[in-house]
Amino acid sequence: MMKMMKVLPICFLMLATTTKCDDYLSLDKLTDCQGLASIQMMLRGKISTDCRRPRNALERAVESQFAVTTAVHNCLLSSPPTPRLAGFSCFEIMSNQQSELACFKPVDKSQLDDYLGKYASRYRDKVLLYLQDASRCPVGNGDAGAAPNSLLPAAFNSISQVRFAFALQVGSEKKSQIYHAYADTDPQVDSSGPGAIEVFDFLNVSKAAVVQPSACRSKDGIVSTMDDAQEGRRSVESTLTQKTGLHATVKMRFIDLTYCGTENVSDATKRSDLDDWQDQLKYILALTDYRELDDEELANSPFKNTDEMRDLMAKNLPFAQRNGNRTLGPHVVFLVDDAHRECAAVAEVMVLEPESEVKTDYGSIAILLLGVGDCRIAQRPGGTLSDQLLNKLTDEVRSDAVK
Repeated sequence: MMKMMKVLPICFLMLATTTKCDDYLSLDKLTDCQGLASIQMMLRGKISTDCRRPRNALERAVESQFAVTTAVHNCLLSSPPTPRLAGFSCFEIMSNQQSELACFKPVDKSQLDDYLGKYASRYRDKVLLYLQDASRCPVGNGDAGAAPNSLLPAAFNSISQVRFAFALQVGSEKKSQIYHAYADTDPQVDSSGPGAIEVFDFLNVSKAAVVQPSACRSKDGIVSTMDDAQEGRRSVESTLTQKTGLHATVKMRFIDLTYCGTENVSDATKRSDLDDWQDQLKYILALTDYRELDDEELANSPFKNTDEMRDLMAKNLPFAQRNGNRTLGPHVVFLVDDAHRECAAVAEVMVLEPESEVKTDYGSIAILLLGVGDCRIAQRPGGTLSDQLLNKLTDEVRSDAVK
């Protein structure tokens, strides 16, 4: 009895940061029907003003993701919105046509290993019952199941990597969803933590009428706004340095295109225009020392393949562009400058397609100039990693698109 009395206070202390003293991982977030209904009502209203400042490394890392854009409003809630989320750090996030509650809570990484290692004997029946009960919640559409890792809230990509997840779809169009996951945390972000987090996310996507964007301001035609995604650049640099063991240099720019005219431009015309502008940027890059790699060369480079680079860039898009109704275009411009032995430089151009049937959305163009190794020569004025080249590419988009 005395030994038990000594252990209990330790468990209560750990509950503030982990769930190690629990017998099982928590499988109860998607079955909190009353709590889910109240969160849905909350997300239909105005964003909360009861906010607080970050208190730890994970909260600070997530908060920094919102600094790259002014198009998104966020609030780190002073307290969780439902009893079931006690102990979670919860961010309310709101942009033009979507609102979101994204929460996380540190848990012990060994519990995730236990779940995967003992799933058949210990968790399988519990998971099946969990998903059956979740499907009965009125807030959903009866479609609960295992979820892909890609549903992780965008701001959490900088701190974690999903191990397993579940989701409950909301609405007939299945664009809104409730997500419950467990993920490993990045030790470079939180080296003293328990190594993992439990994630809860409620994404509410609306198809309400779009208010004329402030970028228009009585202008006509297409208007561009730029975002150099400073936090995203640092995240890519850190990832590549860790992956290759070499110093990484990143120049990143997102060019958002807003249509302020009166004509109805079809989605097909917008996509065609974006493809043409992307091709023009490829032509300008080809006039420098950049060239295309064949498949064998690419496989032997530090970048392995274009899909790997595309995924890396996608994870670091500003949150305002990670809208459930917008997707990355199918084409990727990927060129390399290997003229300097000490530096491998890459130029990548991707298109973010406009949201379907949204008149003011003309899509976005993402430009990445990236180098690993000693790339000081390439960063000199006029070089393939220079600010001058990035500005030249930006000017080309403006001259082609902005009338």
